[in-house]
Amino acid sequence: LNDVLGKRYSCCGPELSKFFTGMWSLENYDESTEVQEIVAKAILNPHDFVVKPQKEGGGNNFYDEEAKSLLQEFVSTKKEELK
Repeated sequence: LNDVLGKRYSCCGPELSKFFTGMWSLENYDESTEVQEIVAKAILNPHDFVVKPQKEGGGNNFYDEEAKSLLQEFVSTKKEELK
């Protein structure tokens, strides 16, 4: 955000960042404890997260229980791969 705002508006970055949310890639799931923790939080609180697949045109998002099911299946598959 600060890169986009530049030096002139860098003072506004902290205030504006309150309007943005974090994004995590599942590609790093195996190596990143941060991503593993976020996935666990999303499974426990699916109403606080959106799963956004990388598809053209937007849409195709998963919300609430649908996101929870998708992430549970993802984690289960990853655990099977590690066996």
